[in-house]
Amino acid sequence: MLRPDMSLRIGYMNVRGLSRASWEACHRLLDHRLDYLFVAETWFKDHDTYCQDRRFIASTTPPKTKNLQGRQRGGIYLLGSHQARSRVERVQVTEHSIVFRRGKQSFAGIYFPPTSLKIEDLARILDSLRRATVILGDINTRFKDPVHQDREPGPPERVHVFTQFLSTTLHQHLKPRHTKRKLTTNHSFIHAGSTATLQLMDNSPLKMDTDHRNTLLLTLDQGGRDTIPTKTIKRFRVGQLSKPGISGQVAARIKQHTQVFDGSRDVEIMNAKLVAFCQQVQEETIGQTSPTRDQAPRVSRHEHQSPTMAGSIRLYKQASQASDENNVIFPTPAAHSQGVDAATENLAILKQHWSGTPFQEPAVHGPQDITPWTQEQVVAEIETQEADKSCSANSIHIQFLKTVKDTAIVAWLRDLYNECLRQGTTPRAWNQSEIHLLSKDVSQRRDAHNLRPISIICIFRKVFERLLLLRFQGQPWAQFHPA
Repeated sequence: MLRPDMSLRIGYMNVRGLSRASWEACHRLLDHRLDYLFVAETWFKDHDTYCQDRRFIASTTPPKTKNLQGRQRGGIYLLGSHQARSRVERVQVTEHSIVFRRGKQSFAGIYFPPTSLKIEDLARILDSLRRATVILGDINTRFKDPVHQDREPGPPERVHVFTQFLSTTLHQHLKPRHTKRKLTTNHSFIHAGSTATLQLMDNSPLKMDTDHRNTLLLTLDQGGRDTIPTKTIKRFRVGQLSKPGISGQVAARIKQHTQVFDGSRDVEIMNAKLVAFCQQVQEETIGQTSPTRDQAPRVSRHEHQSPTMAGSIRLYKQASQASDENNVIFPTPAAHSQGVDAATENLAILKQHWSGTPFQEPAVHGPQDITPWTQEQVVAEIETQEADKSCSANSIHIQFLKTVKDTAIVAWLRDLYNECLRQGTTPRAWNQSEIHLLSKDVSQRRDAHNLRPISIICIFRKVFERLLLLRFQGQPWAQFHPA
């Protein structure tokens, strides 16, 4: 699916204490409608858990004193979609605001409580936001506007402060259009020269815990950039494969098909059809999963005591969920001074170190004695693969291949491998990798100077490479390192 990068979508919602239902509503909005979301009045409930989520970017600082009910007051979260969060360049937080930069624009999310914030403090905070491109927030203020504002205006002293702010800056009060819904205490202000529209989204379908009727949804024009590809990666519940009866269901589902390639000898088409069939079988037998990032990792005592490599990998994966590896990547000072964001900077570095110029190998003429691989050889290589390896974007996990090793899927995979061998080429999809940037030192800033890349490739390619290496084994030229 292609999503246009011509606009930036930012939301603001009140949750009145962050509950599980509200948290899941935030996820749905980020998955389908928003790039960034300010979540106000979280009251810092279960903060140690929620801040581990990959969508979490920052939160306001907790107030020094609790309210009369003994709980924390306020609390704004800034969340971002997986694609958008890497574009964040700098974040500044106070007790009442979060401001982040993206490119040459800055965005502020604010929450001004109705009684505990002095009017002079409110004016000071507002003055610090003069350069913000967009200001979104619950300011507990109503303006005199019978068309767009519900109820009576007030409090008067706050109305006066905001009126002064608008008259002395280039900001404008943004109003919703083409709707019968009216503004309450949540408002949006935009700097002159920027183009944006404001929607009031009904909260009732979100099934969240709040007394606010609307969520602000601001769409900011970004000046007509090119479209960029976005694609949701499927993940299946491979843990179900070890349960009694599941492998039988998988095998029975595969037996319903006698062929998937339909006579095609194009390796691109063969690979695409085999991947689609494997995904379909998993969808109908074990189902998809959406890995939760909002729960603290649970480690059993058996895993603590496990001396195996697999046990160590499991511990590493669980620890990484709660580590600083999920933090936002920032640009280096040099890149920031040139207006370059972190994603663009790291992409340029990866291209410089790891990309090359492809060229066509000269054709080899004459008889070629190519012995095809057998199904037994393919099965043997599947069995040697470690079960803890992560799957790539095609969603085919090694545990699935181990489960179906005695079915027609491996026979079709053998046919694909032999066709690649005969044609001297492989599917382009096998050349795609997922690049993850890990911190060299988690105590240091996460920028290009402190990151190292790791790549995840598809399991079809891993097995194919092993088969090739075994075929080359014993050849004198194979002893040379390719570098």
